[in-house]
Amino acid sequence: MIRLVAVGDMMFSREVKKYIERHERYFISKKIKPFFGGKDILFGNLETPISDVGKPLSGKNPHITFCAPEFISHELHRIGFDVLSIANNHVFDYGAKAFSKTHINLKKHSIRVSGNSINNRQFPVKIKKHNITVGFLSYSYLFGPHIGYAGKGIEGPAKFIKKGREKSITEINELKDKVDCLIVSMHWGHEHVHYPTIEMIEMSHQIIESGADCILGHHPHFVQGIETYNNKLIFYSLGNFIFSEPYKGSRWTVIVHLALGKNQVEIVDIVPCTINENGIPDLVKESDKIKYLKKIDLYSKHLLNKKHQKIIDVSKDYVKYAIRSAIYSRHQNFFKMLPLGIGIKNQIAIYNAVIKDYCKRLR
Repeated sequence: MIRLVAVGDMMFSREVKKYIERHERYFISKKIKPFFGGKDILFGNLETPISDVGKPLSGKNPHITFCAPEFISHELHRIGFDVLSIANNHVFDYGAKAFSKTHINLKKHSIRVSGNSINNRQFPVKIKKHNITVGFLSYSYLFGPHIGYAGKGIEGPAKFIKKGREKSITEINELKDKVDCLIVSMHWGHEHVHYPTIEMIEMSHQIIESGADCILGHHPHFVQGIETYNNKLIFYSLGNFIFSEPYKGSRWTVIVHLALGKNQVEIVDIVPCTINENGIPDLVKESDKIKYLKKIDLYSKHLLNKKHQKIIDVSKDYVKYAIRSAIYSRHQNFFKMLPLGIGIKNQIAIYNAVIKDYCKRLR
C-alpha cells in the first residue's frame, strides 16, 4: 500500500507573506514538515503563482490577486510535497509568464505539477511506489472574467467544463487504464459553505463511474463532507491549509491520510488542524480532535446514500440544510468581506447565485 497524505488550499500572499517576512526564511517548513511523518506522497492545492516575472491581472481586486517569491518552491520541497495541483482560479493571477515560471520553479525542486494542460489535454502525473502506480488528474470548474485556462496552443490550468465534460471523462477513462489507482482533484463549488452543490455531487458520481478511485475537492475554503460512492471516496472540500482568511469556518482544516492499493483507497486517519490569523496551520490538541471530527460527520451524514441513486431523489432535506448553511455563512461573513473590497452589490450577486444553485432542483 502507498500512504498518500492530502491537504487543502495554499497561498503565500497577504498575511502569510507578511508572516514569512517577519521570520527566518524556512520557518514554515520547519514547523509543518513534522505533520507528515510516514507519507509516501504528499499532495496539495497551490493557489499562488511562484514567480519573479509577470504582472497582476488588470482589473482584478488586488486583495485576491496572489503571487509568491520564488524561494517558496524550495520551501514546499522542504515541507515534503511531491505533487501539487495548479488547476485553480489563482495560479494565473500574474499571467501566463508567471504560470510558466511557477511550473519551472516547482520542477526544479522535484515537485510534480498536476492540472497543467494544453489544447484541452492534460499532462497526467504518474508515480510508482511499492509496486503500485498512482495517477493524478486535476481540474478546475470555475468561471469568471479573471480566471485563466489552457487553450489552443496555450499552456495553462486544466478546466472541466459542463458543455465539454465528456472530454474530461474520456481523459479519466484513458488514464485509469494505465494506473492501478487514480486520484482526481477538483477545484469547484461555492466559497465559505460546508455543503457541496447538487451539481458537484452529480459530477463526483460521474467521475467515480468513469474510473476515479478518490476525489479530492478544493476551493470552498471550508471543510465539507465525505461521501462513499461505489466503494470509492469523495472529499468534497479539504478546506484551507496555508491560507489567511478572517472567517471562522476557514480557520480550521484537515490533513487526510489515505492508503492506496490497486483500485482501492482507504482512510487511515483524518487529522484536524486550526489555522491562525497569519494563515499558518497547527495540529489541534488530542482532546479537541473529536470536536472537529464530529463537524465532518455532520456535514457527511446528509450525503449518505447506500442505494447510489442521485441524492436529490432521496433527500430534499439535504438541499434545505445546505441552503440554511449558505444563508448563515453569508450573513456571518457580510461585514468581514467589505474591507476586502468586495462590495455590497457583489456580495448580493454571490449570495443570489449560491441560493439559486441549491434551489434549482428543489422542486
